[in-house]
Amino acid sequence: MSWDGNVHGVLIGSKSYPLVNSGLLVNKYDKKFDSYYFLKNKSGFSSIVMTRRSFLNASAKVSVKSGEVFIEKIKEAGLSYNPVRSEINFGGSISLFSKPSELLPHGPMLKLKNFSIVENFKVPGFVDKVVNDDLKAEEGLNLLYKKSYTTEYLSQLLSTSNLGSETERKLVPSRWSVTAVDDIIGKGLKKNVGVDSFSNILFFKNTYLGNDFYIFLFPGSWEFELVEYYRGELLSDYESVFGRKSYAFNTSGGYYAARMGVLEYLKRENISAKVLVVRDITDYYKFSLGVWVVREAVRKTMLVKPLEFENVLKFKKEAKLYISFNLSKVVSELFKTSKVLKSVFYQSSLSAFMKHQK
Repeated sequence: MSWDGNVHGVLIGSKSYPLVNSGLLVNKYDKKFDSYYFLKNKSGFSSIVMTRRSFLNASAKVSVKSGEVFIEKIKEAGLSYNPVRSEINFGGSISLFSKPSELLPHGPMLKLKNFSIVENFKVPGFVDKVVNDDLKAEEGLNLLYKKSYTTEYLSQLLSTSNLGSETERKLVPSRWSVTAVDDIIGKGLKKNVGVDSFSNILFFKNTYLGNDFYIFLFPGSWEFELVEYYRGELLSDYESVFGRKSYAFNTSGGYYAARMGVLEYLKRENISAKVLVVRDITDYYKFSLGVWVVREAVRKTMLVKPLEFENVLKFKKEAKLYISFNLSKVVSELFKTSKVLKSVFYQSSLSAFMKHQK
């Protein structure tokens, strides 16, 4: 069975790596349905799920380092910034719908026999230059990010073997590439975070798709912690000024997405800070729509005018007034276990002690 449709993206699985499912997300529409479309149109949870389930996932098993023609076609599809018209040959169904994961949901999964791009599309000039230069993936990603290409497009380029040194290029599972991009861009931003100080504690609050975000910026050297509250359980990951040496297993990809959103703000404001991000995942958020939700929610939150607390004592007393009833049930535990708060409270106590000694 063949079908003429639009390829909106490439989805590389991780199960059985290095032999992976390589899938094309296709439907009949030429409109680009990505996180920026959902944000612009203020799409709700159900609307996003319905839109994403209009995509067929045409998938075939391939080796990530294979030199076969099929992978060259996957690379070509991955270069397209917009949906690209293609002729797809199917070979039967595999499953009906995707299972909830860190990636966006999609519709029925079909066996992909072959496909060919039937439209001449133009690769952006700067992208073409970076892809054809023998650059390390980190260098290429940072160059493209500075040119304002979206993180989703960067993840697609990395996932489809279009970035990195020529000898090292291979297909990268989509979930891994998303986190890799957030991590690499975040580390690049951290190197350029300002050194200006600020006096008051800043508190940003916002909600997106059933995720309530509370972001606290404390004066001081860089520290970062993401705390997630979901169905009665607190999970967290942390890094000091020296960064992380291992993967953030507790909060996984959301950690790197949230960190990137905060670092973009710090760079804009030319300041450094100790940062605590608290994410309250409500029942409205029925299953994961992808870590892009965290990244965009944090970006939106950092655009909100913050509340300010003059000192740590006022923060301890008043911050509780602004959090949801759901989260208030564990705020005492949060105050006791948060590594960033421990650092802030210790610094405050030490400052008070030294002031008293004078």
